[in-house]
Amino acid sequence: MTDHPDKVTVFEGGFVAGELDFSGGEAFWSRLEELGTGAGPAEHLDAAMGGKPAPRTWLFLHPPGRGEMSTAAALSFARALAERDQSSLVLDADEVHGALTDWIGRKDQEGWIDLARYGTSVLTSGITLPFPGRRGYVMGVGSFTPTDVTAEEIKALMARLRRQADDILVTAPADGFGLAWAAAADARILCWDPATLSRVENEELTLPIAEAGVPVTGVMAFGELPPPGMDAPEDILVEDVLAETEEEEPDHEGFSVPEVDEQDEVPAGDDPQVVEEDGEDEEDDDGWGDPGLGVAQR
Repeated sequence: MTDHPDKVTVFEGGFVAGELDFSGGEAFWSRLEELGTGAGPAEHLDAAMGGKPAPRTWLFLHPPGRGEMSTAAALSFARALAERDQSSLVLDADEVHGALTDWIGRKDQEGWIDLARYGTSVLTSGITLPFPGRRGYVMGVGSFTPTDVTAEEIKALMARLRRQADDILVTAPADGFGLAWAAAADARILCWDPATLSRVENEELTLPIAEAGVPVTGVMAFGELPPPGMDAPEDILVEDVLAETEEEEPDHEGFSVPEVDEQDEVPAGDDPQVVEEDGEDEEDDDGWGDPGLGVAQR
């Protein structure tokens, strides 16, 4: 666990974003098991809670179109909570892609919007989570989209669900849909794939939420974190470039001079005659001076 440049805690999730190749049906739960839903983010559960007692509401944000990350994060937390005898409700709030809704086979079926707007029950709007320990449920978006859910409906829904579970875990894209749920959450965790988004690009996703007064409270990394001083894994540190450049000896015009192998050295006494022009020795300094070192642009 490390600090994000803006002092937001970064949780190293233990997952690699590129390996989250989910499909629907039983294969979805089997793949979660293979990836180890009980490990990774779950070990940071206490730190992510921040000491807040139940009931708690979590919002897991993902880059638009990358619902596999928030899905893995939310379900790994739900499993860890179940093992602690805490009941969980997981909601898919991604109305555009609805990946989690598809994977659990609830597309165009009752979901959280039906519960919020028509008063259906958790039992009819979701399915049981197949985790050991305390029972929990997962709900898709619902029987129709777009939902045009209002802030008042979200607030009322959260109030109702907080009476039925210890933890409500919502997955949503880091855009307008996620912003709609941000105010209702106690913890807002942004899922980050360092292999595809730089730190700067990742932080830009959080700006609308921060400007609304509900900033993210944590960042969960799905892959290897760039070392301090780097913006992304593929970046080259200036110090590294300089170190590599200084190993080569530049000539007067800034071109590297290859080292001469011992077998190619000229025997002593056989030095070639120095050609003089206008009475000046070519070995004299030609006035160029030491060339500057160019650093590759990122």
